[in-house]
Amino acid sequence: MAKKLEFTVWQFVRVMVDLERSRGKAGAAPRQSFYSRHREMWEELDKELEALNTAGGEADQARYASRMMKDTVVVRVQSPAHILEVTQALGRVINQMSAEIRKAAPGADPAGRAHLQFEVQELKTLRDRFEWLHRRETKPDAD
Repeated sequence: MAKKLEFTVWQFVRVMVDLERSRGKAGAAPRQSFYSRHREMWEELDKELEALNTAGGEADQARYASRMMKDTVVVRVQSPAHILEVTQALGRVINQMSAEIRKAAPGADPAGRAHLQFEVQELKTLRDRFEWLHRRETKPDAD
């Protein structure tokens, strides 16, 4: 089973940051985990984004924003367990961001709140798509 998961860069960043934090709590990630299999790609992307974000020039900031919001990351997953690992990470991120929205004072930073709400909705859509793929791959009659 080799399936492709497609993320917008910012979505992939959210997932990998969550998996990185989770790994820190649980010790080293298992060698066959989604995080372990895609860690090298993640670290390269993270360095690239960090360089663009800290460069300070307007052109670099524009490239950073474009990379985060418009570019995609496509990864091949080796098992339904990888899809499940990603959907669980998405669930944790959605819960955390939803809690931030609820905790925010009414009327405080409406643009920031709208941005978080947008991200939550997009992440829910992505999670639903990956959950559907996971169910399809784990059905007894799946190819």
